[in-house]
Amino acid sequence: MPSFSISKSYKKNYVEGSSTTSFYNVTRVSCLQNCRPSSKAWRASRTHTIFLGFLFFFFLLTTVAVAVSIITVGTYYMRIVMVGHKEMVTLLRHQLTMEGKDKAYLLRKLQKVRSKKKEKLVQLGQGPGRILSGTAGLREPPEQGGKRIFTRKLAETASASMENLAANGNGTPRSRRHQKK
Repeated sequence: MPSFSISKSYKKNYVEGSSTTSFYNVTRVSCLQNCRPSSKAWRASRTHTIFLGFLFFFFLLTTVAVAVSIITVGTYYMRIVMVGHKEMVTLLRHQLTMEGKDKAYLLRKLQKVRSKKKEKLVQLGQGPGRILSGTAGLREPPEQGGKRIFTRKLAETASASMENLAANGNGTPRSRRHQKK
């Protein structure tokens, strides 16, 4: 009897296998008949080509727009920077002339104080010869002689800058290097 049971299982597998094979053949024939490729290869990919063409066109358009905006904004920015530098130069020139005037004013005040001090010393009976000789009669310790040297140099610098202002005529100082010979 065991041989009988083997034959039943063999028949069952054969029937299942033939139904699977027949289904495969039907679907294959159906696909070959209904899903044929186009006779022209370009017709199938026409929309893809058109899409890529539009994409390239819009890429070029945006590139041109960005380039134009960079150029216009860049030149505008450079113009603003240039105007700012010009204004800074004029402000610095004005500040330089005002500092020269301040130095001249302070020197005049210093000279007035010095002349008043000379007058007081003359009134006290100390002669002008003692004032001109070193530190005698000024009631300053000898180590402060550097302040007088600084004041003298400051006075010389201010008078030279005032001469430059007067020689230039427009209120801007000129160095000796830039003066006309």
